[in-house]
Amino acid sequence: YEYGDIHFVLATLVGVGIAVLFTLVEMTNWLQPHDPTWMTLVVGFLLPFQLHVLFLCGYSTVKGYPHPLLHSSKLAESAIEGTVSALVQTYALVSRSLAWEDLQVGFMSLSTSFLSIAWAFIQFDRREK
Repeated sequence: YEYGDIHFVLATLVGVGIAVLFTLVEMTNWLQPHDPTWMTLVVGFLLPFQLHVLFLCGYSTVKGYPHPLLHSSKLAESAIEGTVSALVQTYALVSRSLAWEDLQVGFMSLSTSFLSIAWAFIQFDRREK
């Protein structure tokens, strides 16, 4: 954003928006009939602020089993939002001549994004076996 490339910011926001919409659709598929209505309400309110995964982690810990919505929320966060973010960061690093300090921050951020995506997919693959 500092370099006047508003399309990078917009692409990242679109990625976040798509992940939120995906999770909202998944809420209708994965909410259980025995789930309390307050839990549905809290997840719905936390969704736009991206805090629903934290809440679902706590809820799953208290219940002793992972809630099915937790898996799809994490998938949306890593596969959709993380991938869009990694692509935007990659393009920004390749297409701009940045100062060394900015490149270091960019490479660290990009590495973290790719590691997060890989870790999430490894966890999903491990759960299916």
